[in-house]
Amino acid sequence: MGETTFVVPADIVERVNMARERARPVVIGYVAEDGQPVLSLRGSVHFHSGDELAMWIRHAKGDLVTSIRQHPKVALLYRDNEDLTTYTFIGEARVCEDEPTRARVFEASPTAERDHDPERAGAAVVVRLNVVEGGSLSGEKPRVCVRRDGARVWSPLYWREEA
Repeated sequence: MGETTFVVPADIVERVNMARERARPVVIGYVAEDGQPVLSLRGSVHFHSGDELAMWIRHAKGDLVTSIRQHPKVALLYRDNEDLTTYTFIGEARVCEDEPTRARVFEASPTAERDHDPERAGAAVVVRLNVVEGGSLSGEKPRVCVRRDGARVWSPLYWREEA
């Protein structure tokens, strides 16, 4: 089976790109070097391309960056409590050390996040998405389910039988 190319819907891109400014930081889940799961709030998460998220990590030698090198599979969660919208993102992260990508990720991060690392000593992390899923419980935002391999993803939270 060939690989499915997908592009995340524009409204989800806009929500994620504005998450920090709207006080809706994104949570990343990853596996630490010791094998334990970790959750971390990240204010610099943004879309890097149609199927990639990126974030600037201020501590280039910190646990998140070193863990991604060993365990690249990650999950991210966006939540808007006002309209009960949740999106999950699953993919594989990589630390990008080439200067053009570092500069692009840093500059696309919110100003408040960049201001914490004026020397740009941090690391650029890009996540190639394999699954994007979510919507709103109210039904206001339609359920979205995109998977790179084209298979359906079942989620008890958002599943609705199609007519």
